[in-house]
Amino acid sequence: MTPRLRSERGASLVLISIVLVVLMIITGMVMDLGIQRNTRRTEQTAADAAAIAAGHHLAGRSNQNLLGDPRTACLAALESLKSSLPDFPASATMPCDSLPASSVTPDCTDTSAKTSLSATGSGPWAVTIDYPVPAADITDTNLAGGVGTADGHRCERMRVALEHDDDTSFSRIMGISTLTTRAEAVVKGGPETSRTMSVPAFLLLERSNCQVLWNSASGSGSDGVIVREVSADEGGRIHA
Repeated sequence: MTPRLRSERGASLVLISIVLVVLMIITGMVMDLGIQRNTRRTEQTAADAAAIAAGHHLAGRSNQNLLGDPRTACLAALESLKSSLPDFPASATMPCDSLPASSVTPDCTDTSAKTSLSATGSGPWAVTIDYPVPAADITDTNLAGGVGTADGHRCERMRVALEHDDDTSFSRIMGISTLTTRAEAVVKGGPETSRTMSVPAFLLLERSNCQVLWNSASGSGSDGVIVREVSADEGGRIHA
């Protein structure tokens, strides 16, 4: 073998080694991102379920006076998370008693400040519940005035937010030891003119590019599950 061929062979081995290392790093990062995406999906499902659980009480369906109960709604959201997430500590607590006693005046008004509560002992999950939720927190540039006409007032809205840190594997080579995921859901629990009782409804936080959403499930008229149409002044709402 000539010196030139030996030199080219050595250069090829170096190049192949570099390419293999790069491919391993990319494969590892894809695996880490896949795990993060799966966690994000689990988080969103749990946040949605917790918001609906809270909405039942925020809409006043849990008491004879039909008054929204933010404190019970908060506790219901926490209990829902404990049921939905296998690794969520059953001993986790939330200071829900610090929320207003009801969702109506004088307990909660259009000028009431937002209270953000954090769960204690919920690791590896970080849980935040916000009540009331001001319009500024759900402003959408795709809607006239920033909010939908049926988004309700702040005392009818509650937000459930989840965060989780996933340890990475191959991404550590790039100096990334953890990937953080976050999911949140806002529920509106207020009176509906088409109902005889208050109905909790999701407020869609990603309202763009979803075209027209309208679907009535089993039943007739206004019964069943309804997804309100998205327009310039009406944000999407998913009714339970």
